Amino acid sequence: MKRLNALKLITLALIALFTQNSCKVGRFVVYNYADIDDHKKFPARNIETGTTKFIFPVAETGKEPKELHLKDKSHPFEQYLEDNKTVAFLIIKNDTVQYEKYWDKYDASSTVPSFSMAKSITGHVLLRHQSAEGNQENEAEIRTRRKV
Repeated sequence: MKRLNALKLITLALIALFTQNSCKVGRFVVYNYADIDDHKKFPARNIETGTTKFIFPVAETGKEPKELHLKDKSHPFEQYLEDNKTVAFLIIKNDTVQYEKYWDKYDASSTVPSFSMAKSITGHVLLRHQSAEGNQENEAEIRTRRKV
């Protein structure tokens, strides 16, 4: 009888967990790990387009790496991206697009999750903004202190 009550309690707990849409634990159980369709699963807020638009200039001859060196092994750059199911890859250096490529059915207008890449861009934008405001701190010091 005690075993049946425990089973009922676990069942009720699982039902509650799965029906709570805003519950982080419930979402983890249901969706498990991040994937390419996360933007369809999780809540989002739209950001209105600003009045001024910045367009990155594109380099005539890009500077993408030919090889990646990982764990004492070399990999052809584009082949490595393809093998790891990359759908979009962009390299910006000195405010100029050096490399931009899309795979499968993806293009520049596709919605894809940014994962941790957003942290790098946010950090870069904040550092540039601070610099533009005349902050005299060394960029390396700011990066170290703020772990950007």
